[in-house]
Formats: sequence, structure tokens, C-alpha cells
Amino acid sequence: MDTPLVLMALVAATLSGLLCALSNWALPARRFDADGSPMGFPGAGLALTSGVALALRLLAQDGFRPVAGGIAVTMVVLFVLGALTERAPVAIARPLKVIGLVWASIYVVGAGLRIGELKLPFGPVVELGAMGPILTGAWVFAVALLVMLSNRGEALVPGIAVFSSLTLAAIAAIAGQHAVAMSAAVHLALTIAGASAPVLAWCRPPSRVRFGVGGGMATAIALASLSVLAAVKHAAFLVFLVPLLCLGGPLLGALIAAALNRGRRLGSLLTEAERVTFVGALVRRGMTARQAVQFLLTWHLYLCVVALVLTWAIERSWLLKTVVLVVLGGLGVLAFGLIYQVVYGWRVQASRGPGPSSIDLLGVRMDRTTMRDAVGSAILWSGRDHLHHVVTADATLVEMCQTDADLARIVGRAALVTPDGAGSLFAARLLGAPFPERVAGADLTVALCEAAADHGVPVYFFGAKPTVARHASGRMRARFPELIVSGARHGYFEATDEEGIVREIAESGAQLLFVGLGVPAQERFIDRHRGELGVGVAIGVGGTFDVLSGRVKRAPIWMQRCGLEWLWRVSRDPRRLPRLLALPRFFVRVLIHTARTRRLRGLTETQG
Repeated sequence: MDTPLVLMALVAATLSGLLCALSNWALPARRFDADGSPMGFPGAGLALTSGVALALRLLAQDGFRPVAGGIAVTMVVLFVLGALTERAPVAIARPLKVIGLVWASIYVVGAGLRIGELKLPFGPVVELGAMGPILTGAWVFAVALLVMLSNRGEALVPGIAVFSSLTLAAIAAIAGQHAVAMSAAVHLALTIAGASAPVLAWCRPPSRVRFGVGGGMATAIALASLSVLAAVKHAAFLVFLVPLLCLGGPLLGALIAAALNRGRRLGSLLTEAERVTFVGALVRRGMTARQAVQFLLTWHLYLCVVALVLTWAIERSWLLKTVVLVVLGGLGVLAFGLIYQVVYGWRVQASRGPGPSSIDLLGVRMDRTTMRDAVGSAILWSGRDHLHHVVTADATLVEMCQTDADLARIVGRAALVTPDGAGSLFAARLLGAPFPERVAGADLTVALCEAAADHGVPVYFFGAKPTVARHASGRMRARFPELIVSGARHGYFEATDEEGIVREIAESGAQLLFVGLGVPAQERFIDRHRGELGVGVAIGVGGTFDVLSGRVKRAPIWMQRCGLEWLWRVSRDPRRLPRLLALPRFFVRVLIHTARTRRLRGLTETQG
């Protein structure tokens, strides 16, 4: 390997790591903002800027020296500018930062950074001439602005710098650039990666080492310059697309942050503390700051892999490149979009009125209830002399109802149908009537046990494997000592035993029955014996007994709040994977239903 290249990476990494350690020892942050980011001296930003700038000035190869010098100068100036504007009013600081990025873009272009030629699709290579510097400057500014806007969560920009720089270095090598351009791109990429890696290690939340605005601006101009050096200039199809994928994390984060702040007054947008960032939205949904940063960096790494695959496919047919882009890129954007809907939902729900009491989701009535209201209704019904059936409906149950008329009839006559699952919540948002909150079977069971203990309502646990129901009821009784458990029985029985089980439940004196036989067996059991069970309320709870007994660990809170509990369940029990095959059909049906509903609504409004 080239000795100057190794020295540049080592010098950058060593200086950056030492400055981070010194900052953590001498000037650690003692205050933190709402996103968990430290406030105070931006030691990590200084470390990254110093590491890259010093290595570029001292060890850059001859053909790369002018551009390297320009990048080093702009990084230092932007770091100082960012540090100075941190304490200035936002109305003054933001224009100054934009002006700084414009100057930096012009400066690096003047130092020799530019795109000189471009290959047209299915055509010859075109010399850009005077348009080259203009196009390069505009591109550098746009990319730098994107990276700067993503500077939240402290470790986010250093992580983006590590992944993006290494990916762009690999792209420059794979694409077969001119020797000088490829060497320059690899030198700059490994220098940025070397300086960013120690910063990423020190800034992982929770951390007392601050990155700061200046560090974000300096890193932004370095990555923007690298995106030009590593651009696949002989393939118009990829010249801008590949760098955008390599910077997909800040791009998606900036776009979603813009959506989250849409409709806010100008005055509030000028107040930095009132702006909603994507990291902040994830923190509000239950993630820690560290989990939010890791989540975004994971998606960013995925897009970097897509960019590498596209570059590998350069010499292949355009059809292969298109398929790769649609399949890999499309899947990533779709998954990110679904999660965005869940995260964005906190603002949508807050802006909606009370809305209807229930919605029709593909022919299944679902009540727009809260956990508190559901528990209150169930406790009230438990004293009645006839059975009230409570159904917790997820996307799988709704999809089953499309082909099972008997199940649809059972759900239709239920006293209460609660939204359980990310699919149901997502579909309701598409229909314009989001649920106030998710009322999941596991959460509802615990809440009902607590309320039953307070009101002296006897309960019965029926279902799951042998001993599981008894363990679940025992743990609930230990948690709520006043809880009256009238009985507990497993759900493995022959058809001839069913009559005896029903008689046992009726004679137990229970007023609230939890049935954990799985969908749709539990719904059919409750409906089949609704006049014989002798309870006021019966609710199907699926695999909740396994969770309550401790046999199965539930997903972390942030995954529950972000609608990813299904992914956790599949990762823990791959046998559940076939059940997910119903989800694509469900989403297609929901999209068609939503389109028809909006079309009919539009026709009605037009006619009216």
C-alpha cells in the first residue's frame, strides 16, 4: 500500500483520537439537550477537523496538493464559523452558515476540484467546459448542506463520514477512474475515515464529548468534495445517483425533518429548540438517543451497499442496473417509509380531532378507543349477566376476515374491537382516521389485571402450553396481590373435553376470561360458548401468556412504539414467518381501499 496513504490515515486518526480524549478529560459536557446530545465545547468537531486538515496539508500527494490544501482551508474556516455562530441568534446564524458553505464551495472549485466531462446516456462523452465549475460548485454546496442539516445526535455525522468515505473510496476503485482522480479520492476518503472513526467511538451516546455545528460544517465540505472526486464520471446514469445513495442517511433525515416541521410558523422555525429533528422524533417514540443514531446509521449503511452494487453493475446492461436500483433501493425506501409513517404519526394524531368512534377497515369494524377507555368498559361489563366479547385485531386477523365469513361475523358482533399491530395503525392513518393509540393484547391484559385487582373482579386464564397459564396467573398475582384468580388451565385439549372446560370456567366464578388459543381458534371458542361461559367479558389474547410467564421476551419499548414488534417476534421465532405472507396482501388491499374511499369522497364533494 502507498506509504503516504497509510501515514495520512494514521496521522488523522491519531490526532483526532488524542484531541477527543483530551476534550473528554479537560472539557466534558455537563448539560444535555432534549435529544440527549451534549452541550458545551465542541471537542469532537475540533478533533475531526484538525485530523483531516493536518493530514491533507502535510502528506497529500503531489497531484492532489492544490485540492487538498483548498479542502483543508475550508474545513478550518467553516469549523471556526460554526463555533462562532453557535451562540448567535438563529436568525443571524443560519444565513451566516449558508454564506459560509457558498464560499467554501467556490473556494474548493477554485483550488481545482471540478467535474470536467460527463457521458450522456447512450451517447458520447461531453466536455462541460465553463459549465464544469458551476455544476461542481452547485453540487458541492447541495451535498454539504444536506450533511450539515443532519448534524443531530452527535455521533450521526461522524458515522455518516466513516461509511460514506469508505464507500466512495471503493466506488472510485471499482469504477476504474483516471489514476490521478482515483488516487486522490482514495487518499481523501481514508483520511476522512481515519479521523472520523475515533470521533464516532467517543461520541456514541450517552457521551460527554460534543461534536458541534462547526464539526458538522467542516465534515460536510470534506464529504461533498469527496463525492466529486469519486463520482462515476463515465456513466451518466450514476454520476449523481451513486453519491446521493452514499449520502442517503442525511438526505432522508433532512427530508423527513422538513416534513415534521411543515406548517409551523416562521417564528418557531427560527427557534432551534422548537424545531423537530428526525432523531428527536425517534426519541419521542421511545428510543434512546443512542438507539436513534444506530437506527439511522443502519439505514445509511444499507444505502451505501446499494450504491456499491450499482457501481459493480456499471459494465453490465442498463436493465440489470435498473433492476438492482428498483429492487434494492425500492425495498429500502419502502421499509424506511413505513417506519417514517409510524414516527410521523405522533404529529398527525395530535393534529386530528376526536374523529369517528370507529372505522371500517376492509369490512372489519375497529373502535377508535384508548387503553383507558377499553379497560373501563371491560370492568363495567364484567358485572353484567351476558358475555361481552373483546377482540384485539391486527393485520393478520383483518386479512383472515377477507376469506373467512364466519370469522368476520364473529368479529362484527364483538362488543369491542381494539387496534393491535402496526399494520392496523398504519392503515387507519392512510384512511385519515388514526387511532388515538395502540391497544395491544399483552398491554391490555396487564392493565385489566391491575383494574380487576382494584375492583375485586375474579379472572380466569385459559390457553397456551401446560403450566404456562398457571405461571402467567401466578406472576400477575405476585404483581397485583389483590388480584383474584379463579382458575388457570392450558389450551391443549380434545374436542370431547371442551364441554367440561366450559363448565369448569362457568363454575369458577370468574367474571373476566382471558383466552390464549391463538387466532382464530380463541375467537371461535368464545363465540361458540358465549351463552355458557358465565363471564361478563372474554378477550382473546393470543400468545400473551408466554410473555406474562416469562417464557418469551417482549420487544424493547422503542420497537413497540415504532411498530416493529412483529420484526422482533419473527427474529425470536422464525416459525412465525409464514404468517407474514398475509401482510403484503393486506397492504395492497388497504391501498386499493384507500384509493376508492378518497375517490368516492371526492365525487361526493364535487356533486355536493
